[in-house]
Amino acid sequence: MSRQTLAEVSDGPAIAPSGEAFSLRAKLVQPSQNGPLVAQPLRGPAHPVNLPTMPLDEYRAAKAAASSGGGPELRARPAAHCKGVLTLSFTGAVEGESTDSLYPPDVDAAVGRSQILQPTNSNIDVWSKRGAHLYSIDDNSFLGNSRDTFGDGRAVFDSTYNRWVVLLSDFSTLTGTGQPLYYLAVSQTSDATGAYFIFSDNLGKLPPNEFIDFTQLGLDQNALLITANMFRCTTSSCADFFLVGPIVFAVPKARVYNGLSYSVPIFSVSLSNCPLCTLAPPFVEDNNGRDFFMAAPIDSGVTAVKKFTMAQSGQSNVTFAGPVNIPVAPYSVPPPNANQTCTGSNPELQIETLDGRFENRSYQYGALLWQTHPTSQAGRSVPIFYEFNTTTNQVVQQGKFSLSNTSFDFNPHIASNASGSAVVTWTATDPANGKNALVLFGARTSATAPGTMPVGPIIAGSTTCLIDNFDSGFDSQRWGDYSAANLDPALPGTFWVTNEKIAGGATPTDHWSTEFGEIKP
Repeated sequence: MSRQTLAEVSDGPAIAPSGEAFSLRAKLVQPSQNGPLVAQPLRGPAHPVNLPTMPLDEYRAAKAAASSGGGPELRARPAAHCKGVLTLSFTGAVEGESTDSLYPPDVDAAVGRSQILQPTNSNIDVWSKRGAHLYSIDDNSFLGNSRDTFGDGRAVFDSTYNRWVVLLSDFSTLTGTGQPLYYLAVSQTSDATGAYFIFSDNLGKLPPNEFIDFTQLGLDQNALLITANMFRCTTSSCADFFLVGPIVFAVPKARVYNGLSYSVPIFSVSLSNCPLCTLAPPFVEDNNGRDFFMAAPIDSGVTAVKKFTMAQSGQSNVTFAGPVNIPVAPYSVPPPNANQTCTGSNPELQIETLDGRFENRSYQYGALLWQTHPTSQAGRSVPIFYEFNTTTNQVVQQGKFSLSNTSFDFNPHIASNASGSAVVTWTATDPANGKNALVLFGARTSATAPGTMPVGPIIAGSTTCLIDNFDSGFDSQRWGDYSAANLDPALPGTFWVTNEKIAGGATPTDHWSTEFGEIKP
């Protein structure tokens, strides 16, 4: 079967709409940047966002069980030779650029024809592809909202229409007193530093005691594809809450690219259909009429991931169906937390590795779709990458990748192109070899041996431990909670990655930093 072929697929049972996402006509904003990076960042407060998809007590117990590990070493040895070439790297955003930086940074990026837009908690930066820092603005100034706290930033560049799209969650609804909110920003031109349509969006018909978390952003030919996890407060202060389940909806480009209002159905996925799931939307690289949303269930001994299908996105007759099981080699999550060189016997100096979900958008071309997530392997965190055939509902290939046989590897993302090349980025620590957090990449082409992801040279390292991003909700140092790999729309065959590292300087343990890398497989 050619890579372009898409036959009729099995979609699974239909899911009826459960609410609506809507926004009034957008306001037009020309944000004025706050200024350049500051030399000594001020650290902002932590915020309880990007929550585990299981109760915290169960999450901590699962982390402890994963860390005990035991058993044989299950990871594949890193490939000795890498076809990928690191052609450029430069430092990106740092904690404290604005007066209210949050941690973890939640590192995403969108790559345009000459610029890169990088949302982090709680700032937006624009860089040239040669590393010049063009623009820096905090989320409040960008959105024209001085009241609320924003984060969970996601971004994509639409190379068909040359538009930048930014998705931000409004954390003011964490109190459970208001309707769940998010903000959508769409550029008017191909200039990421120019004017934007700003939509203040409401998830209507959902209970006001629910809040939105871990939003994700993808796109296809017709629509912007959005997913999120919904939590429900059980107390008036929202001190206690539980996962309701993921939601999915598609926003028509034809309306938001022109600043027009919209109202679209929301599809809710019950936990009975997909236990402890987070849905990742696709970044669709062709004119495929079906969008495949993937979820990696959070459990031990998992033998299948879940596929959901959207058809007629951005139209009034949009449909959503699933799940369909795609068998995979057994995996267990959540992965154990990562040790640093300073960890010793103190778990508060471990780095949190999240819960094994698919952390960022998939890449979809024809029937093929790529994803990655961290898993628990013999007491360490090890990522797995997948290439799925969404027609046959089978794995084309899957494989583990890691820095070494003693490293902790986590926070991965993957991008692929139409020719079958793929690039991953991830974080690794390797205290046995004296290495703190590293920004890494791996690369493969269609000629690479199936199930392998050759590891490239280190993009950037950290000279110290992270000791001041402790979150009592997780009992560890917060990290991630996602990273980004992207295609370069102007240079076919070129990829960009961005990920977190620990900043250097006079107060190196007080803040996070980020790094970009340009990769040619």
